[in-house]
Amino acid sequence: MSRAHRRGRDLRGGLGALGKCLLLLFAVPVAIVRLWAERPLGPLRLSPGSLSSLTVWLHLVLIVLGLLWVAAAASLVRELAGAFGGGATSSSWSGRWAAAVAALVLASTASAVALAALPRPGTAPPAAVAPQARAAARATPLVVAPGECLADVAARALGSPALWPELAAANRELPQLPGRFVDPALLRDGWCLRAPAAADLAAAGAPPNATPAGTLAELSLLGIGTIGTAALVRRVRLLRRAAASLRRVGERPPRPSEEGAGVESLLAPFAEGTLLDWIECASRLLGSLAEAHAVPEDVLLVRAGPEAVDVVFATAAPAAAPFVGHEGGRIWSLALDEDLGHLRRLAAGGRRHLRALVPVGEAAGSAYLLGLGRGRRLSLEGGPEEVAAMLAGLVESLRVLPWAGELSVELVGLDPPPSAEQSYQLFASTPEGLRELAGRRGGASAGSSLVVVAPGGPAVDEALLAAVGAVAGVVACGGPASAVLRLTGGGRGELAPFGLDLAVPAPGAEQRRRFDLLLAEASRPPSLVATSYLGGAAPAGGLPERGAVEVRLLTGSPALVGAVGAPAERDAARVTELVAYLALHPEGVGRGAVTAALFGRATLHGAPARLDLLLAAARRCLGSGGDGRGRLELHDDEHLRLSTEVTLDAERFRAAAAHARALGPDAARDLLAAAFELLDPAALARWPAWDWLAADGHLEALRSDVVDAAHHLATLATAGGEHALAAGILRGARLIEPASEILARDLMVLEAERGDTPAAARAYAELEAALAALGGNEPSAESRALYLRLAR
Repeated sequence: MSRAHRRGRDLRGGLGALGKCLLLLFAVPVAIVRLWAERPLGPLRLSPGSLSSLTVWLHLVLIVLGLLWVAAAASLVRELAGAFGGGATSSSWSGRWAAAVAALVLASTASAVALAALPRPGTAPPAAVAPQARAAARATPLVVAPGECLADVAARALGSPALWPELAAANRELPQLPGRFVDPALLRDGWCLRAPAAADLAAAGAPPNATPAGTLAELSLLGIGTIGTAALVRRVRLLRRAAASLRRVGERPPRPSEEGAGVESLLAPFAEGTLLDWIECASRLLGSLAEAHAVPEDVLLVRAGPEAVDVVFATAAPAAAPFVGHEGGRIWSLALDEDLGHLRRLAAGGRRHLRALVPVGEAAGSAYLLGLGRGRRLSLEGGPEEVAAMLAGLVESLRVLPWAGELSVELVGLDPPPSAEQSYQLFASTPEGLRELAGRRGGASAGSSLVVVAPGGPAVDEALLAAVGAVAGVVACGGPASAVLRLTGGGRGELAPFGLDLAVPAPGAEQRRRFDLLLAEASRPPSLVATSYLGGAAPAGGLPERGAVEVRLLTGSPALVGAVGAPAERDAARVTELVAYLALHPEGVGRGAVTAALFGRATLHGAPARLDLLLAAARRCLGSGGDGRGRLELHDDEHLRLSTEVTLDAERFRAAAAHARALGPDAARDLLAAAFELLDPAALARWPAWDWLAADGHLEALRSDVVDAAHHLATLATAGGEHALAAGILRGARLIEPASEILARDLMVLEAERGDTPAAARAYAELEAALAALGGNEPSAESRALYLRLAR
């Protein structure tokens, strides 16, 4: 063979080998990266139970492929260098590596097929998801892109940013990689979200949001962060429930203002998040473990995020299950991969171990709370306006956080909240009061006190603050401190020595005004109202007649009965909600109020269009009355009102209860018994999930109507010896309002009539427990006096 022929053969073999080399060096890693990018799996987290997860095995397959590629590429480069150096011929290795390349490509293709056959993390199996949701998920995968908030995902995938509460409800407590969906404001890049049922249809007519928000706009209403916002909404509900439980017959909780109701309605979805519940559960778990394990008391920091609740201690100790120890036992982590209900049962009866916690900001999808127990001091540094805003946010958090009720917070230079708010843990103090506190050593208050000193108030010298710090946590400006929060402006701050750059809770004047408004309206006591039937002529006997169309609310599942035509499936829920809203406003209501109640989160230019579409669907559903006019009327192009042919079962119930007060005992008993046939008490324990129903005060009014009517009927039945009827009515009504003093007193009287004194005592004990759960309230003097009289 000639030398030229050999050179040509070697050249062709070398070029072929070079092509195979490029295929191995570049095609295989590109395939692996493509698989990883198209099917985001999140960081790999191994645990004893993770090997049963196919997702973990897919992680491992891709990692093994990557390692094989590294080894093969290194060997190929060595042999290629040897071939060019004359140490080997191309025929000695090109065939082997061609087979290796083919095997790796086939393996990566097989992994792609396996990945495509599996559901994305955070989605249910196809058989468990509605067809509409599956179609929406296939058309637009709900994968969180970098920098997106939940409203951005809703705008991009569901058609409107206003649908983020539905998206949050569909994914609440859903496991993700990594972590769990515990709060609508804590979202991680790469998460795969489950589409809400029929969300694509419910979003019809909603314009997309062209400008990504990056954060949920509702959080800016108050400026106190994720944890503070959730705690405030829950506190407002608790205050309102406590007032309704302690009211007398004929009293009703006052209705919120239009502004207050609107703000509360917008913030309602944050209260459904479970981040606060996880922090509370971790705190009580630590308290229950402290009886048998050495749980450190010196808490420095708590990070609450989608993956875990991490508690950082100053001293190390071996972690006890279900916590996992890190950093030699200085960090105890409670992973959010277990059932919250199970952990709550484990923590039942445990005291709160984490009490002096103050939210200081959020970063990277997690909320941070600083431990300010005895000997700990937070120093604020920044401009006067930034420091004042931060102190306001800190005090507002202490007014509403559930564990703050166990603290004693002394405010120097700051005004305490009004007494009607029941935030008794915060009170004004002076340097003299601080000296008295510094003189305490030990006792129940040690480690449970917190002192907040504002600049511009009474002067407090450093020696006094050092003495106070021996028995309490301190927040002040300047001076030696265990933690320093440097406020850099724009709602940002740097927390040292932890090296955290945080978005801090620093509300402005308007945000603080809204905060005070919500709490002030929820703290107003009930007032006596007229309870006579004013909805027209009183019924001659029996229940008021049902209209041609009736809205059913008292059966638990809202429905329209007698509608001319059934609305389209995509419009059914919204049409029922619209008609119910109008039925609860028989005097009529403006289009603006309806739009704000039903579409409060929609864009300004999109909400009126959605309302027009919904009104058209409702008119078709309700039809026309006997006079030929539509049953949904529009007056002056602005005022919406239902005709008298559309009735509401709650109004018929209210009318019967009011009319029964003017009847004799027998007639009143029969009328009330007929009225209670409209109710399903077990279903009424779960009222419709409409934010405006509670925010506008309708929910408490409906509960009050049921409780007063149950009290009237139980009194008549007990006096007539119908103990079974009275007991059934009281048991049903207590499902709706378990903390009602009115019903508890009726039950005590009933059991005494039966001669069962222990049962009467149990009824009083149940009332005490129910009221204690509502912010530590106690039975009134009337209830205590009745119990003591019956006990004797």
